[in-house]
Amino acid sequence: MAYEVHGHGAISRIAGAAIVAGQPVRPDPAVDHQVLPAADATVEPIGVALQDAAIGKDVTVHLPGNIVRARANGAIANGANVSAVAASTRLVTSPALAGTFRVGIAQGAAVAGDVFSVLVHPEKIA
Repeated sequence: MAYEVHGHGAISRIAGAAIVAGQPVRPDPAVDHQVLPAADATVEPIGVALQDAAIGKDVTVHLPGNIVRARANGAIANGANVSAVAASTRLVTSPALAGTFRVGIAQGAAVAGDVFSVLVHPEKIA
């Protein structure tokens, strides 16, 4: 069962594109206080969106240390590093490729489509 634990900080930003709850986000390099979806594992995220947000609307971003819910794009083991995946709002097991950033660490096993818990801990891992 997926769970959330908040209390380690969140920020409010403006969505520069459509954002889905549980999706990793990154700062928009062109606009202050705006975030965009982290497109894939080569993009460093700052956190995970708490709720869905349309372009131009407020979105709360959970920062490192929080445990949030996300949706799996494939099989994920408990304790695995997880990353954004291209053309998806879901997370995958982080690839072992140079330039890979994780969003966080899975707090339970999941299969494609499952909602699972992630400890937000962005970091370059390869």
